[in-house]
Amino acid sequence: MPRNWIIALAALLILLFGLGFDLVEIVIGEAMLRTNSLRPRVGRLWEAESQENEGLEIVSELPGPVSEPVPSPGDLDELLDLLALHPEIKLDRAAFLRFYNLLPPERAKSIIDPLRLYDLWRLEQWHSVLFRRSGDQLSLHFTDYNSNLLLDTFTDLTLWQRDSRPVPERDGRTVAAEIFYRAFDRLSRSFRLQIISDPLKLIQWGEGLVQVAISPFVENGSVVLIFEINTDYGERRVEMRASEMAVNYLIREINRTGMNPPIQAPSQRGERQ
Repeated sequence: MPRNWIIALAALLILLFGLGFDLVEIVIGEAMLRTNSLRPRVGRLWEAESQENEGLEIVSELPGPVSEPVPSPGDLDELLDLLALHPEIKLDRAAFLRFYNLLPPERAKSIIDPLRLYDLWRLEQWHSVLFRRSGDQLSLHFTDYNSNLLLDTFTDLTLWQRDSRPVPERDGRTVAAEIFYRAFDRLSRSFRLQIISDPLKLIQWGEGLVQVAISPFVENGSVVLIFEINTDYGERRVEMRASEMAVNYLIREINRTGMNPPIQAPSQRGERQ
């Protein structure tokens, strides 16, 4: 046999042996991989991997941070109560407008002038309002969708505190909660909604409602009612405006109970009671 043939045959045998060895190695590796879960895991590497997997499982099962939404305030006193619990309160555009419309006119103006609010309302960029309190100062930050500042306003809270104190002209025009409820229940649905546009407030106040004061004056066709409520934060006074006609019917029903000194219907300022 020529020498060249011998060399070629030897090279072919070596190649076939290498391919066979690779094939055997692949088969063994595949078999080990498929039976990996069946074989006992011993040694430091297995223990380290096991501890790492257990740690990852524990971390994945831990509850993430829970962020409870802050409820929207229904009036200024509720806003201050919330700010005592949270460093800041954020309302979106629609929620702020609802909140603003519930406020007595003078208090609403102290937060932001209606004309400035109108200018903001015309801006499509306006998205939300951030309330912050620092001592006796309340700040409002009106921002766009990217939290960029559009307008700042600042209010002195001591003015609110003075406004919430009883005034002499309301003396003798206060009825206990029980009497108010009896008279209120006798009104038609329409008049009840004109007395308090959000009846859910009465449910929220529950037995905390102590008494209701009725202003003796009509201003712009409405009469101020002050609801005195006991809360966990202390005594609160919520001021609302009701239609003159609805208040007159409420007073009539209060007087019919015979449980309270008679109350006269409110009149325009300057008129005699």
